[in-house]
Amino acid sequence: MESVENISSLLGVGKPPVTSKWRGISDGFAIQMFSLLHISDSLIPQMGRTLGESKENPISRLFNLLDEEEGKEFGEVLVWMVKELGVALKKVERGGDQSEDDGSIKKESGASFSVRSSNVSAAFIQLVHDVATGAPVADNDTLRKSLLVTAVSNFEVLFGKLAEEIYGVNKSALNDSDYTFSLQQLGDFESLEDARQFLVERRVSALMRDSVDGWDKWLSRAVKGVSMAALPVDWKSTREVFARRNIVVHNGGVVNRMYISSLVQAGVAQTDLKLGAQLKIDSDYFSKAVQNILALGMILVAEIGRRLNKEASDELNQGLLFNADAAVRRKAWVASTAITSYLLSGKLNRASQLRAQMLNWVARKGMGDVDRVHKEVTEWDISGLSEEFSHYKAVLLGEKEEAIKVVEDLISGGKLALVEVALHPAYAELHDELPSLVARKQAASGSKKAVAAKKATKKVAKRIPRRPVAKEDNE
Repeated sequence: MESVENISSLLGVGKPPVTSKWRGISDGFAIQMFSLLHISDSLIPQMGRTLGESKENPISRLFNLLDEEEGKEFGEVLVWMVKELGVALKKVERGGDQSEDDGSIKKESGASFSVRSSNVSAAFIQLVHDVATGAPVADNDTLRKSLLVTAVSNFEVLFGKLAEEIYGVNKSALNDSDYTFSLQQLGDFESLEDARQFLVERRVSALMRDSVDGWDKWLSRAVKGVSMAALPVDWKSTREVFARRNIVVHNGGVVNRMYISSLVQAGVAQTDLKLGAQLKIDSDYFSKAVQNILALGMILVAEIGRRLNKEASDELNQGLLFNADAAVRRKAWVASTAITSYLLSGKLNRASQLRAQMLNWVARKGMGDVDRVHKEVTEWDISGLSEEFSHYKAVLLGEKEEAIKVVEDLISGGKLALVEVALHPAYAELHDELPSLVARKQAASGSKKAVAAKKATKKVAKRIPRRPVAKEDNE
């Protein structure tokens, strides 16, 4: 049972009791958003490899299906195709085809190429399909646009769930509804509660058709004191993300006056933005946008959850702490900085506060706020703290000699795992020293095993019955 409790504590869910709906909503949203970051950071770059770098090279696959003669012919087709592409590019650079003096089109190439083998012809058609439909574009803009739409949609679903929960607890929020039931409609409901639930669904559906600014105004009325604009996230950038999502969905990502107006309302600076321009979504923009939405959603669940159910506060804090650590581990610095800043602004137990502060420093260092973090860590009073927390000071300040010594002691004492040191970004500056740490750990482990073996041998020896020594034996 002890191991179960330890694992539960590690995951930030406390002891085995079932997690609350608030924690379930929060974790479900976090998983969705982390998945989108993983696709953008890990899967898309793999897809973006050139054909020659790909592990499943489509050209090699086609060559393997051809015999020697067909392979030679297919190679000639590829050479011809490359030449034709070069001619086409030159035409584009010149601004189109150039005319001769007599008005005829000058032919740089355009020579037809005859294919003898049906296998080679089929291979060429397959290659065209692979390039046209399977090969990703250089910046993967189209795919990231779709992922951005998904990210915003995830938040919309989350906000809809929160609105339902608010109406469920704060029933007075429905009092200003102008919707009336006919006698026939009332007869269709089995109870007054069913009618109320129907009204909630109508109100939430109407709310979701409003803008994100409209949601914030409704939220400040429905749950007094709660405003998305006041949370420790980049609210201006988040509003721009919603505006960009709308322009992608409704205008193919082409800048129009409505998008520019949205930026003006959000207070977002407009640099070199022209009507008719195609908005791009590169990896850096996508990562920051998704991290902002991730942090906003998780903090919003915690803020509303603890106001409507105070008993869920500790559990929600642990969930935030766990996901802030997950964000740091995948170097999602923006999300982790926002989440830990929110945690540190509230009430936490001492251990959680120290953990949140450490994660906040690591995330801010990752964002480039090195000098301020160094100053804060230098001024950090670690007197009275156990080494499990105090060792972070030497680690974060880059004091390698002191950090390695205390880390080795913690590993030897079983208070810190070598795997944690190897994988967590907090120990990034010690990773060069990792081989020696591993060697010393193995040596220490071997020494302990030898001592344990000697002790075990002595215990066994004591239990072996000894026969009396005969006189003849002595002689």
